[in-house]
Order: sequence, then C-alpha cells, then structure tokens
Amino acid sequence: QKIDEAMTISSIITMSLVKPNKPLPRPYKKYDLVYQIHPVGSLDSIPEDHRQTILKSEKQADGNYITTLRVKSEPDKIGRIPQKKNELNPKYMEETAEVQSHHPMIRALARELSADSKSKWQLAKDINLWVHLNLRKEMVDTVTALDALLERRGECQSHTFLFTALARASGIPTRIVNGLVYSKEYEGFLYHAWPEVFVGEWRAMDPTFGQDRADATHIKLTQNSDENPFRMMEFVGKVSIGWSSP
Repeated sequence: QKIDEAMTISSIITMSLVKPNKPLPRPYKKYDLVYQIHPVGSLDSIPEDHRQTILKSEKQADGNYITTLRVKSEPDKIGRIPQKKNELNPKYMEETAEVQSHHPMIRALARELSADSKSKWQLAKDINLWVHLNLRKEMVDTVTALDALLERRGECQSHTFLFTALARASGIPTRIVNGLVYSKEYEGFLYHAWPEVFVGEWRAMDPTFGQDRADATHIKLTQNSDENPFRMMEFVGKVSIGWSSP
C-alpha cells in the first residue's frame, strides 16, 4: 500500500509538474521575476494585482497567447500597496461547504488565536503560523477545513481551507487563489493553492510554506477559486514556463 500510495503521489506530481526553461536557484529568496507562459487562451486569462503585472501578450497563429508577466514577492510592511476604493465583497467572509468558518471547533480555535489584543495583520500571521506548524504536509483526501483540523494533516488545499476558515471566523476577509509555485525538490512549478487576506490591503500568504509574504514564485492563475473551480483546467497539463530576472 505504501508503494501504491507513493506511486500515486509521484504520478500526480509528474502530471502537474511544469518544468521551466532552466532551474530556479534559491527560489524562496527571489523577490522579483519575469515569466513567459504559453499557451494562454485569452487576454484576461491571468489576473493582475499589486504583485503581478502583465507586461505583454503576443497572439499566436493558433489564437492563443504568449503572456509575459512580472511577479514580485509581497512587500515587507503593511501600507505600501496603492489601494483602489472598491467595496469589499461580502463573500470573502462567508461560510462554504469547504470553509466551515461557523463550526464551533473552528470558532473556538479562532477565539483562542485572537485572545490577545492585536492588529488584523498580526492575527493573520499568527493563524498562518499555527496552520503551518500544526498540519503535517501529506497528500491525503482532506477536502474541508474541518477535515484538516480534525486530521491535522493535508496538502496545500487543506492548509488553505483551514487558514481561510480561521481567518473568516476571526473577522478577516479572505479569498482562495490557485496558481503555480516553484518546487525546489522537483525543479519545476506545481499547481498550488494559497490564501489572500484583506487587512486594509490584500496580502498573499502561504500557510503550506509558512510564508507571511508569498514569494515571487507564486504565480496566480485564478483569483476567486470558489466562483469557477474548473478555471484552472485551462492551464493544467497545457502550459510551459520560462523565467528571467527583470
């Protein structure tokens, strides 16, 4: 069974791995990178934000695009991101089937983590650290935040669901994004999930990696994964990536 499980995990990784044009040295120390991704189906397929800017999109003969984008790590301090005065969508505080932010066990842990008086940003960092330290990094069939809390293990989606439930239960608007992140072990990009919190500005974090500031290897492909869970299928198994320094 162990061998079968290992083979299954290996197959999943092989299927989802996107090898870049060259290995990325010291990936988690990268603060600013330029990527070329293709094929991309349309001009609005890849979202932009304060971290991620599309530099150009070149249409190809087959109708797809080669998209060049620049991705930066999160700034080290709050308040350095220009804000647009958009009304915050209430869905970022909602409970869902996967994110049970109203469940008594989730709410009890959220109260425990927020017991000390602190800023929303500090609380988000505390939740991020708790999830990172208390969930074993395992490929298991953990499909909700409550599953992750009860089993104390899971992959990136489990970490992200639990973080999102705890953050929303603590009054922090949170959204789940999906994309690609670089794996030093496999020398390539793997499909990945991570949360973004609104603490006066949107900030990308990664409880799986234990990063308060998502690094520049986090390439966001979908911004609101609960709206269209199949949006990622535009990319999985189809894209190639090249990278360079800006």
